[in-house]
Amino acid sequence: QQQIQHAMCSMVENHFNWTLVHWRSRDVNSLLKGYKMDLSACLGYKLPASVINFYIKHTYLRKGVKKMKAQGFGFNTAEEMEQFGKSDMKVLSDMLGEKEFMFGEEPSLLDLTV
Repeated sequence: QQQIQHAMCSMVENHFNWTLVHWRSRDVNSLLKGYKMDLSACLGYKLPASVINFYIKHTYLRKGVKKMKAQGFGFNTAEEMEQFGKSDMKVLSDMLGEKEFMFGEEPSLLDLTV
């Protein structure tokens, strides 16, 4: 059980996380739509949306892409990254099944990581 927990935590932290970074980094519009964010309200600036989007694209999104490349995920296509994420979620879903927690009646480290 400890070994399975360690393997699943590693998958979430070292693999699934990069699919999320990819999703967040590839398109500012997807990011804003997915999180339902109003950047000017979040940042506290009264700038036009186009200026804020430009700033986000050239700072936040570039940093995400740079980090992905450093981890070896920056050269995969969007479809491959999406498939990686779906596969990871399928493994976790199959493992959880109809149970409330991954390993019995009590939450484990894996439950907290996910």
